[in-house]
Amino acid sequence: MCKTAAETAEGLRIPETPIERERRERNEAICREFKELTPKVVAQGYKPYRAITMIAGKYGMTHAGIIFVLQKAGLYTNAKECAESLQSDEQAEA
Repeated sequence: MCKTAAETAEGLRIPETPIERERRERNEAICREFKELTPKVVAQGYKPYRAITMIAGKYGMTHAGIIFVLQKAGLYTNAKECAESLQSDEQAEA
């Protein structure tokens, strides 16, 4: 019987390649910047997409690429839910 990749890799420490490490670090930086920029952008009355546009320009990626990274990290589903979650976070802090 053939084992799946998850079963064979279980318990093993597989080192990252340099490209994987760079991608992980870039994605972490994208998520960190999105968390910092989005509340400021939404407070000015804009949609979170404005923050995505700024981040995409900085990293030389497309909007879809940034959204993919954010969705994979669980930070973004759509603009409406993102804005609502930010407002609920602000109300919880107050």
